[in-house]
Amino acid sequence: AKEQLNYLTDYLKSEGVEVSSTQEDNLLFLKNGFSGLDKILVENFDIIRLITSARVPVIKPGKVATPVRSYGFEVSVEEDLPIVCVVDTGVQAQVEPLAELMTDITIDHTGTAALWDEVGHGTAVAGLIAFGTDFYDYSLEEIPAKARLAVLKVIHEQNDDLNIVALIRDIRELYLSYDIRIFNISLNLPGSKPYNGAIGKFAFELDKLAYELDILIINSVGNYKFEDIDTMYLLGDLDIEAHYPSFFYQTTPEIEGHSCEFTNLQEPSESMNNLSVGALAGNFEPEVTDGITPAKEYPAFYSRKSHWDSSALINNAKLKGNQRNKHLNKPDLVFEGGDYLSLEAGMEVLSSPQHSSPYFARLAGTSLATPLITSMVARLVNEYPELKMTSIKALLINSAESPAGKNPPHFNSADTKKLFHKLTGNGRPNPDRFMESNEDSISFVIEDSINFDGFYSFDLRFPDWVLSTKNKIELTATLVYKFLPVSNNHLASLPLHISFGIFKPTDIAVMSQQDLENFQLRSGVSWAEDHFGVEDRVFSNVQKVCYSISSHHFDADNPSVAIAMRCYGKSTIPQADFRHLRESAHPFSLVIGLREIPRTKKSKLSGSLYNDIEALNELQAIADLEAGSSVEGGI
Repeated sequence: AKEQLNYLTDYLKSEGVEVSSTQEDNLLFLKNGFSGLDKILVENFDIIRLITSARVPVIKPGKVATPVRSYGFEVSVEEDLPIVCVVDTGVQAQVEPLAELMTDITIDHTGTAALWDEVGHGTAVAGLIAFGTDFYDYSLEEIPAKARLAVLKVIHEQNDDLNIVALIRDIRELYLSYDIRIFNISLNLPGSKPYNGAIGKFAFELDKLAYELDILIINSVGNYKFEDIDTMYLLGDLDIEAHYPSFFYQTTPEIEGHSCEFTNLQEPSESMNNLSVGALAGNFEPEVTDGITPAKEYPAFYSRKSHWDSSALINNAKLKGNQRNKHLNKPDLVFEGGDYLSLEAGMEVLSSPQHSSPYFARLAGTSLATPLITSMVARLVNEYPELKMTSIKALLINSAESPAGKNPPHFNSADTKKLFHKLTGNGRPNPDRFMESNEDSISFVIEDSINFDGFYSFDLRFPDWVLSTKNKIELTATLVYKFLPVSNNHLASLPLHISFGIFKPTDIAVMSQQDLENFQLRSGVSWAEDHFGVEDRVFSNVQKVCYSISSHHFDADNPSVAIAMRCYGKSTIPQADFRHLRESAHPFSLVIGLREIPRTKKSKLSGSLYNDIEALNELQAIADLEAGSSVEGGI
C-alpha cells in the first residue's frame, strides 16, 4: 500500500496535479485535475476506496511562511441577520467558516464549554443552519450566511441526560433577553411514541412555550437506531428490497425481530405549535450511491413516521369517521438528510480540524434535514422580519410538494399512500415557491385573530379575464394557528378548532347561519377541516388545501371568492381552560398562493395575474413586504 501511495503521488505531481494529505496519508486532496483523471486512478490503484468531488480544505501561505489549511470557501455576512439558537452538543469555536457568525450568546448545561463540541454533532448542525443548501453548491467560492448563531449546549456526549426544565427556562430567557425566535433542536428523547399515544410532557411544555412567545422550534423526528439496522441487515433479517416500505408499517405479520411501532417519531417532535422534520435519502450529489433506501426522493430508511394510526383499535374498536383527521400528521416537512449503509451515501458536513475526519465529514440523519429547514426559516425571517412565526411556518408548509411525485412506485397502493403521508407530512418545501412571486403567481399572508364561536369572512376579487380563460388558477392555502395546550387530556390537548374555507361570494350573515354546501366553489370542497363531532375529534392546527379553479367555478358576473374562517372548541375541558377559550382572541396565519396554469403546453398565460390580483384587492404581496411594514390584522 505504501509503494502504491508513493507511486500515486509521484504520478499526480508529474501530471501537474497538486496533492496535499492528512498526517495519516489516508485522505488526499487533489487540485488542478483533468478530465478522466478519476477513471485512471480507479482503474490503476487498488488502495483507493472512494473518490468524491466535494468541498476540500485548501492550503494557503500563513503570515510567517508556514502553511495554513482553510475550508476552501469564504463567507459573506449581511447586517442584521437573524440569530438562530443551536440546542445541541455545543459548537466548535475553531471552525473557521463559523467564526464570524458566532455571537457572544452561549449557555452550557454540561459543565464543559459551550464552544467545545466533543462529538461534532452540534458543529455539523450549525454549519447547515448557517449556509443551507448553498453549502452543496461546490462552485461557490463565497457562501452568503443565512443566520448568526447562539449556542445552548444541553449535552456533551450523545447519550447524556437532558435537563428539560433548564432547557425550557433558557429558551424563554433567550427570547426575552435577545429576541431570539428560531431554535433548532436536532435531539430527541429515547424510545418511540406508541400508536395513538398521548402527547408527552416535553412536547407539552414546548407547545406551551411556543404559544406564549413568538418563537418557532424546529425539531427532528429522530432516527431509527443505525446499530439496529446494521444488526438486522447483517443477520439477514432485513431485506432492503422486500422490506421497504413495510419496515415502517406492517402488522400482519411483522418483520421477524422488528416492531413497526419502533419507527414512530420520538418525543418532543409531536409538539404541534412547533415544526418537526423527517429525512429524505438524498445528499445533493448526482452520483448513484450504495445507500439502503431505494430512491433518493424517498423517506430515508432511518427516518420516523407519525404515531397516529386511524386503523388501530382503541378499546377494541376502530375510530369513527368523524374522529379521524387527515391534517393531523407529523413530520410537518421532510428534507434531504443523506442515506445509510455506506459513507459516501451520507451528507457532507462541517467538522472541526481535530476530529478524525477533519474539516469535512460524512453523516446521515434527520438531525441534518432539520437544520436545512431551519436555514430556510432564517431566510424567511431575514426577508420578512415583521411576520409572526406562525406565518413563517405557514409559508414553508404552503410551498411544500411531494418529494417523489404523485405516484411513487413503492407507495402506489391505498395503504402505502397513507404511509407515505405519515412519513413525509406536507412534503418537501420549495424555496422558489415561498421566496419569489412572478407575473403569473402571487402569495400573500393574512395575520389576524378570531374569537371563540366567531365567524370571519373577506372577499378576494379576481380579474374579469378568469371568467373566459381556458387556463386554470391553482390555489394553495395553508392555515396555522397557535393554542394553549390542555394538560393530561388525550383528545383535548389541542382544544381550539379554527378552520377556513373558500366559497362563492356570499353575505357573511347568510354564510354564518346556513350550511355552506350550496355556496361551495367546487363540488365536494368545503371547510379545510370538518367541525362536526367537536368533542370526539382530535384537531390539527395546520390545515392545507390545494386545488384548481376554472372559469366555470365562478359566478357568471362576479369573479370573486369568499374566504371564510370560523372558530369552535371543546367544552369538556377544565373550567379554566374553557374560560381561556371563550375570553381570548385566537391569532392565526393564513397563507394563500395563486398560480395561473396553462391548459396545454401551447396555451399562453395572461402575464398579469400578479398585478391584477394586487390592484383589485389593494394587497401588499409577500414579495413586496419591507422591514418595518406590519401585516397584522390585514393582508
